[in-house]
Amino acid sequence: MNKSILSIVASVFGLLIIFIYLNFAVGLVHFSQFITLVLAFAIAPVVLWGIVELYSDLSKTDNLVILRLATVYLIIAFAFLLLMLVVQQAIFISMDEFIANEPLDANKNILKLILKGLNRVQLGIDVAFDVFYSLGLVLMSVVLMKHKGFGVPFGIYGIACGSLLLIFNVYTFPIPPRNANLFDVGPLTAVWWIWIIVQSIRQGRSKTNNRTTTEA
Repeated sequence: MNKSILSIVASVFGLLIIFIYLNFAVGLVHFSQFITLVLAFAIAPVVLWGIVELYSDLSKTDNLVILRLATVYLIIAFAFLLLMLVVQQAIFISMDEFIANEPLDANKNILKLILKGLNRVQLGIDVAFDVFYSLGLVLMSVVLMKHKGFGVPFGIYGIACGSLLLIFNVYTFPIPPRNANLFDVGPLTAVWWIWIIVQSIRQGRSKTNNRTTTEA
């Protein structure tokens, strides 16, 4: 398949995944359990595709070492994200079933305490995701800042979001920032990805137009 077509398909899927993530974060639309699981488990594989495409677009940079490190950190991060989502849903689905089927209130309360403890497991994995994601975001932003196709605004925005995300998550560990009366930076990083995808599409069109003009 033509590389430009692959890039367009990756961009479209990337935008869809970002909007799915934002929907989960805000809770605008509720899906059935099966659809929710399919969409949630699809986030990491699709994002990894986008990361590979971004690496390919930026591979001619003078900051190749930083780009490689950023790519590795982001790949590790989204592997942790998938692990977190699988563990999270396995815990919630199983424990909700156990609590619903338990006839004794005393046992229900015990199961709720167990659920509270198990929930900290997936929250810990979530922090592992946030650490690698934040560092990957900052390093990738350094590369984008010095890339002529993106520039300083992409870099500053990404570095600011990545730094705040890391600081907030470490400060409130093991409680997520949004549950500790702090601002959730996650959705702002989604805006960064949308910005990158849109800019990548614009660059792709520009290259195609230039190629057509040259051939003519």
